[in-house]
Amino acid sequence: MRYIFLSIAMMLAFAVFFSSCSKKNPSELDPKIIQQLKQLYRASSLVVIGNASAIAQSTDSCTLGNLSVLSGGTVSNTYIKCIGATCEPNSFYLMFLLQTETTDEYSVLNSFKVLNGSVLFNELSIPVESITVLLNNFASEILLPSHTYYFSSLDALANACDVIFVGRVENFPPVTMMHCYSESNGVSVENEAEASRACITVLGAIKGEITYGIKLDFIYMPSMVNGMLDNSSLAPVTYNVSSVPPLKAESTYVFFMIKSDDVKQDLMFAINPIQGYIELDGEKLITSSNNICISSYSTLSQLVLSIRAHVY
Repeated sequence: MRYIFLSIAMMLAFAVFFSSCSKKNPSELDPKIIQQLKQLYRASSLVVIGNASAIAQSTDSCTLGNLSVLSGGTVSNTYIKCIGATCEPNSFYLMFLLQTETTDEYSVLNSFKVLNGSVLFNELSIPVESITVLLNNFASEILLPSHTYYFSSLDALANACDVIFVGRVENFPPVTMMHCYSESNGVSVENEAEASRACITVLGAIKGEITYGIKLDFIYMPSMVNGMLDNSSLAPVTYNVSSVPPLKAESTYVFFMIKSDDVKQDLMFAINPIQGYIELDGEKLITSSNNICISSYSTLSQLVLSIRAHVY
């Protein structure tokens, strides 16, 4: 699970900066500035504060060290190469980055100098603490899959999933209103939807690289059934929220999952609300007639063999 944080070590390293910083509530910032930062956050795969090295600098890139990851998980090296930014050696910067195909090499979407505990943003001085609070707020807004499809064949269903696994629902909080958004042609569409953030423990992998015993965050959102399309014909499918199978805490299921499109959000979604999970009673599958491509299977062993025969 990824968290937005300043490590204790880096907080000590930045102590000289933070000591002179006046605290300010992020809500006091101009909404236009908050929106600009939100757009940068959503477009990036990594947000860091780091020190520009005095070596390995060029006119169009810099090397950043002493890294504090604000969003996007961890980096595998002490230094990262940032392409598209010119930095002053031995200065600290806040950078919004996009991963390239090369490990520890990133394209710079934007960078801002950090001085005396504040980020210099378009001639304004914003305390680092306020930036961190804003990033945490942005991270709570869930990016939804761009489309939801229903599958009539197991072949198509299995190959559309990022991972398929047997898992146990460890924690299933009550459904509440959750802020979410979707991306369409580069434009963010904001929304509110009833959802729950369930915790799933993996008990066995069927498809994909997934480790036994790992815990995953699953966004349970029955309303994603609305507007669902048939994968083959792209015609609307007439299921509704009442058609969605129940999810129960302390029960075991076969999960058909896709990963969030935002690499900073370590979240899983059901491939669709109708076909995203099948309850298990021991070896027996508890299937629904709404799940056409699964309804002919009665045991987990049969289903696993068939999935592995279809996945390519």
